[in-house]
Amino acid sequence: MALTDEEKRGLATIAGHVQRVRSFFGTISAPAADAPVEVWLRYLIEMKRALGNTSNWLSLTACLLAKGYLEDAPVMNDFDVAVKPQGAKGLDIDAMTIDGARVVGEVKTTIPYYLNEQRLGGTQYTSIQKDIDNLQLVDATYKYLFVTDEMTYRAIAHAFASQLEGIQLVLLGARQ
Repeated sequence: MALTDEEKRGLATIAGHVQRVRSFFGTISAPAADAPVEVWLRYLIEMKRALGNTSNWLSLTACLLAKGYLEDAPVMNDFDVAVKPQGAKGLDIDAMTIDGARVVGEVKTTIPYYLNEQRLGGTQYTSIQKDIDNLQLVDATYKYLFVTDEMTYRAIAHAFASQLEGIQLVLLGARQ
């Protein structure tokens, strides 16, 4: 898959953040369990600063996987998943095929809250319901709900089966 300049910059930015995370964990030891709460607070603040917004990093890489998935079929015009800031309102994927058909998609990096039960937590369920509702309302030839976690895939397929008509549920990055 050919990456746009903006997508390459996004990955380079992520690489820089990951290097800072590695440096943090490689040079700063966690306080002892019985350390004063203030020491723990300072440590956790620095850890959070080093980690940054990992959700956005994950979202961009998942959008790139979705873009790669879409390259197989239908035949797509060039598009850039890094143009819209991660976390901003609007569809994660909104592109056109070479023959003018609209392709839309939402990308979810959700991991089920109830891991052992493979079901979604209340806020997770509501968020996915909103994305499905939005996809149903959009006038597009191709509609996708991309997910990055196998348990999430199964949970959505089960909980929203009757609402996915016309929307293709896709598990990204599945190990073959």
